[in-house]
Formats: sequence, C-alpha cells, structure tokens
Amino acid sequence: MASKIFEHWLFMFDLQMKRQNRNVILLLDNASGHYLHDKFDKLQNVKVRRYLINLDETNNLITPNVKQAILMIG
Repeated sequence: MASKIFEHWLFMFDLQMKRQNRNVILLLDNASGHYLHDKFDKLQNVKVRRYLINLDETNNLITPNVKQAILMIG
C-alpha cells in the first residue's frame, strides 16, 4: 500500500471514528507504506501502535485475548 493511499485512509478512518464518538488502537506492521510517524500526532480518535514484525495470515499474533485487552484500553 502506498504511503499516500494509507495516509488518506488513516485520516478518513480517524474522521469516521470521531463522528461515531469512538477511540481505537490501530496495530500496524512494519510495511514501508506505514511510515507516517510525523502524521500520527494529528490523529484525534485513533492511536497507532506498531509491531516489530510483519503480521500476515500465517503468523497472526493477535489472539482473542490480545484483542480483548486492546478493547479494554481506552
């Protein structure tokens, strides 16, 4: 995913979460298109957290317990 496309999607997602009065944590892998460090501070309703490895369907580290813990944060 190109960084410009991701940036547009991220800010639209943040706007959508603001309209729905929701706060979310977005977990990102280290894909090259996800490097928008200077832009993350501008998000209001989305917090970005990083994994140090790529996550895909074959080594998905997000278990149901992790999902539940993330939902409780916030």
